[in-house]
Amino acid sequence: MAIKTRKIVISGGHKKVHYLLQSLAPSKHRIVVINKDKQFCKALSREFDGATIIHGDASEPDILEDAGIAGFDLAISLCNRDEDNLVISMLMRDIFDVKRTVALVNQPQNVEFFDEAGIDSTINSAKVIAGIIEQHAFTEKLRSFTPFENEELMLVDIEVPEDSPLLSKKISDIKVPEGAVINAIYRDQKAILPRSETMIEAKDRLIITTFKKARQKTVKAILEPNAKPKKRVF
Repeated sequence: MAIKTRKIVISGGHKKVHYLLQSLAPSKHRIVVINKDKQFCKALSREFDGATIIHGDASEPDILEDAGIAGFDLAISLCNRDEDNLVISMLMRDIFDVKRTVALVNQPQNVEFFDEAGIDSTINSAKVIAGIIEQHAFTEKLRSFTPFENEELMLVDIEVPEDSPLLSKKISDIKVPEGAVINAIYRDQKAILPRSETMIEAKDRLIITTFKKARQKTVKAILEPNAKPKKRVF
């Protein structure tokens, strides 16, 4: 299935922006980056000639108007301050009619404020954001993401089969390996931040952080939850 071309505006951030642009470079998305760091903008312009790089403050309506982002499909705010991400996301949604908003939340206790404000997705990992953007069908049930800077950790994206015994079970009932965490669920073209009572549905895509050494066990916990461990022969 072909990847649908989207119009995406990204504001704030440094390393996270660079990662997203690298991830999306092979696609045909129209990408606009707005950043207050002039030197960073120059560096991005040299490296990513397919993106529009604008030096400015995304919280200023005049900058957004000049950027031509009205009616865009997706706005991603990656500022270091949660209040900036909240203001920018609401501005893009309410004034410039951007269809979906994704905001980086640096302090987990602030997620509730973003939810109450109606921000579509609040995520604390740029790698998860990249996975959400690429809304296309996978030929495999599992998609592995690039490891974190800490090479012991990695993100995996696992699709729940239609005949999975996990259907209608709560997140809290899934027995994943120690240290593995289900960070997000991608369902019906929407990102969900799961809670302990969140129910699993067919074709859910579970975004999971796990240790690389526990990758296989993590995959089996989702795809083969009833598999009995093999007996050791001594």
